[in-house]
Amino acid sequence: MPIYYVTFGVKYADEPHPINPLITDKAVAKIKAPSEEMARRFAFRHFDQYWSRVIPQDEGEQYTAAWDCHIVAYIIGHSIVWAVNTDTMLEPISTTQTVRREGAAS
Repeated sequence: MPIYYVTFGVKYADEPHPINPLITDKAVAKIKAPSEEMARRFAFRHFDQYWSRVIPQDEGEQYTAAWDCHIVAYIIGHSIVWAVNTDTMLEPISTTQTVRREGAAS
């Protein structure tokens, strides 16, 4: 089944994406779909109107390399998997953080 890339445009360099803040101007999503028309339908389903273009795999790979983009999501039909950086995921977690408990002595 063909692969298509969704681009999001420079608008999201300066403002947060309304669907997911991981989406920036340097993000692309990969969609596995039987046709470009279905890839567009999946883009609308997952990103509403907040995306720029759907392009074929070869053009998407060139675009990603030329603009130093990262893949933010993988889509197969109605399913989406968000790709995240492990460091970003673990950032809020600290092994040195202590939690004060009610009634506990300082």
